[in-house]
Amino acid sequence: MTPSPGRRTWRRRRYVLPLAALAVALALAGLTTTRGARAPDAGPLSGGNASVDAGVGMPSLSLGQSFCYGLVVLRNASRRHATLSGVQVHGGRGLRVGPPRVMGPRRSETIGTAESCPVGAKPLRGYVVPPGSGVGDDLGIEVLLPITVVRSGKSRIDGVSVTYTSGRRTYRVDDITNVVACTYRCDARPGGR
Repeated sequence: MTPSPGRRTWRRRRYVLPLAALAVALALAGLTTTRGARAPDAGPLSGGNASVDAGVGMPSLSLGQSFCYGLVVLRNASRRHATLSGVQVHGGRGLRVGPPRVMGPRRSETIGTAESCPVGAKPLRGYVVPPGSGVGDDLGIEVLLPITVVRSGKSRIDGVSVTYTSGRRTYRVDDITNVVACTYRCDARPGGR
């Protein structure tokens, strides 16, 4: 039996309204998802490591022994000043992190890790990172963390976040790292002994 032409048109119209509503809902969901997925303004500083290729190992330390970690290097390729305000260390149970310090953009080298932080290092809080730091031959700003071993065994810092302000906004630069300190001979690789 062949349907009449008027009946076929009614069936099509019956689907138009629900399909239009579905299309509008999907468009709104896509717009909301796109807006939510947009990366926030990262601010003028960059330099955080996105992955760790090698670790820093401090084997055979004694309780109470200190060292300085400094492989967090910040760059400011913008035209805006950035004022450093603090550091958050991720991990590090068994380690005490002292007040963070910085070495300026015109230093001769990056210390990485040393027995102690350089005497000329300045306090991190309130330090202003000038535009152009870390551009060209400039080495950028090195964040230094004085660290003391306060527990026997193995301790690991997985990351460091540096907060700062520029203009009237607060930003954060995350640095993934692998700092291992042991009171025995240990391996700095993730999962190492």
